[in-house]
Amino acid sequence: MTITIFLYDLMFQGNKLSKKNILLILLIIGIFVKFFIEAIMNKITPMMVNRFIYYMMWGGTATLMGLYLSKNNRYKNIINFLDILLILINIALVRSVSYSLINNTRVSLGGATYQNAGYVFALGFGINLFYLMYGHKYNRFSFTKTIAYKLFSSSFLLVQLYGVIATGARGAMLLVIFYIIVILFLSLKNLKTIAKLSLLILAFSFFIYISWPVISEVPLVSNSWNRAFAYIGVDGIDWGGTSGRDAVYNKALETIAVKPISGYGLFSYFNFTSFPHNIFLEVLLQGGIIFLTVFLIILISILYKFYRIIRINKLFLIYTIIFSYPFIMLMFSGSYISNGLFWFMMSYIYSIDLKNVREIEYTTLNYFY
Repeated sequence: MTITIFLYDLMFQGNKLSKKNILLILLIIGIFVKFFIEAIMNKITPMMVNRFIYYMMWGGTATLMGLYLSKNNRYKNIINFLDILLILINIALVRSVSYSLINNTRVSLGGATYQNAGYVFALGFGINLFYLMYGHKYNRFSFTKTIAYKLFSSSFLLVQLYGVIATGARGAMLLVIFYIIVILFLSLKNLKTIAKLSLLILAFSFFIYISWPVISEVPLVSNSWNRAFAYIGVDGIDWGGTSGRDAVYNKALETIAVKPISGYGLFSYFNFTSFPHNIFLEVLLQGGIIFLTVFLIILISILYKFYRIIRINKLFLIYTIIFSYPFIMLMFSGSYISNGLFWFMMSYIYSIDLKNVREIEYTTLNYFY
């Protein structure tokens, strides 16, 4: 589907490929070729094949979609999609929480792990909180501007927070905390917004305070709460409460130490160790210090361009919520190779034209601060 849309846009919509676009396509082809080179030079394993298929399904297609949506001010499509995504996340959350309470099981999401469920619910929390503070700055669906919807969204923050806690996903809880800090920071120059946010936090804190004695008696809640914050000890980080991440990191570092300069290959490193559950350790395993240096240069360049985009047009602040999701997730879980949102945001920010950013609804920019 993604490839079809991309080719249709290229052939029939008159959107020619720029040098940046060509580089992204060459990157996808390069990763494709790299897999086959590694398959020939090393012992091919089912894990290598699976990771390559996952990249082509999610990483490669997400890269093309980021390129596609960076053209012709299509950012508005993403803004509208986020409202739809939020509704879908909320529906999934209600269903998952209801099922877990009835059956006294940990909250999950379809066939996904509890960790993925936690991150998805945290993303819903972040989008919801951001739109509650700044949604009136965007051209959204008309129903989102009603008082009833705003009241529902405000109250549903508690449900979203409970959903994250009920999964017991530690990284997802950190993402929620990060979202609150980011929106607090964004609100510092706007007294009205910080007053709204402070009132919301105080109301929620009071509600949790008076209801906690009852809620904490539910085994599912107390167990998930303890698990979500198990890594916090009296003297700082308690590695015993990180699901064995200390052992995973040590194993990765030991493997990296054998080939620190060149690493083991984008997909071949699975033949020597398991998931490192950290994006930078994974990069070191794949290509050593050489690849890490290149990766950091690219990442810093993307982040700097993102900063420039926001400086030009504050409407792009919503992407802070989106980009934080895969980045924080990849610090603790999963692989960037198969994380579609990571590839999408990297491709989108890289491809977008700063001149087009300046033209997008320029008259609304002063309303943020």
